Amino acid sequence: MAGATARKKKSVRRGAPAAGRAASARNREKPSAARSRGRTASAGDRAAAAAQIQWQAEAGEDMRREELVASCLDRMYEGAKEIEKLKQEYGSVTGQIRDLDTVREMPPEKKALVEKNAGRLKEFLRRQEESARREGQMSDDEFTRMERLQDEYPTAIGKFSDAEDYHRKIKNDLRKLDNEREAYYLREEDLEKTLSGTHDLSIICMAALCAVLAVLFVLQTVFRLNVVYGYMAAVLLAAVAIVFLYTRNSSAARELKSVENTINRLILLQNTVKIRYVNNRNLLDYYELKYGVQKASELKSMAARYEKERDARQRLSDTMREIARTEQDLQRLYYDAGVREPQRLVKMPEVILNPSDESAYRSELLKRRKQLRGQMDYNQDKVIAKAKDEIKRIVKKNPRDADAISAQVDRFMQEKGIRI
Repeated sequence: MAGATARKKKSVRRGAPAAGRAASARNREKPSAARSRGRTASAGDRAAAAAQIQWQAEAGEDMRREELVASCLDRMYEGAKEIEKLKQEYGSVTGQIRDLDTVREMPPEKKALVEKNAGRLKEFLRRQEESARREGQMSDDEFTRMERLQDEYPTAIGKFSDAEDYHRKIKNDLRKLDNEREAYYLREEDLEKTLSGTHDLSIICMAALCAVLAVLFVLQTVFRLNVVYGYMAAVLLAAVAIVFLYTRNSSAARELKSVENTINRLILLQNTVKIRYVNNRNLLDYYELKYGVQKASELKSMAARYEKERDARQRLSDTMREIARTEQDLQRLYYDAGVREPQRLVKMPEVILNPSDESAYRSELLKRRKQLRGQMDYNQDKVIAKAKDEIKRIVKKNPRDADAISAQVDRFMQEKGIRI
């Protein structure tokens, strides 16, 4: 039994490795299947991603292609607009050259008539220019104001001058009254001082008389002297001084009263003159406001200037009428001769009269036309043609998009209303 048990254990140990190998084989088969399924899934994702990338690339290429075509169309449109503008100027310059040729080929008698009218027009234009440059011309505001006052300014000058003369007289009267009143004020002050002085002197005389009498009384009573003559002399001197001071005081008082009355009268007179001065000043201010000047002399000068300005403007008006009439005659002559733009030649009489000026003007027109031709060629050959070539290259590079590009071009031309 023991041996059998031992054999069973050995067989079990031999069978265990075989089972393990079988399990290992099964485990190895599972990852292989998983990897095969993963490879199949990743291939599908890559194909979808590639398709998405290709679609995005095609969409981006379409957008880039449309932007390139739109840019070319914009350049072509700008070039075409510039050419249209240049064509108008080119046609105008060419017409001017043809007009010069037409005038040059006119019959002699008609050309002489044209030159005569051109000479008259040039002379009228010279007068007009001289009139515009004349010295001392008035502004429109000054002329209009004087024109409104032309019926009254001859008498207004006299009224203004009289008011100014009266103003000067009133100022002189006020100055004299001021000086006279100041003199009376000084005299009043002197008289007041005289009254005060005589009053003080009277008191001094009385005090002196009393003192002399007191001394004489002392000499008589104490020293028993005979002072009768002293009394008589003192009283006589005192009487003379008092009479003199009284007379002086009375005269000064009377004169002071007269001076005060005169001052009051001067003040009343000055007030009256001041009223006249204010009224006169108001009148002068009104004249200054009405006529726009400060003095009558300025109004007189303004009137003289107005007379000259009126004559000059009348001559200028006559000249302007002659210019208009002569221009009409010239335009009619140019129309009859077949000139396309007569109004342009009418403004240049020197071109008709002076061959050198005509030649210089023709040379200038030729240079301008040549420059315009160059600009038109540049826009046609360098801008429009180059943009067309770029569109053709885009179509050649993407032939499958030719219809889309053609449709884009047609839409652009329809929107802009042009044919390029």
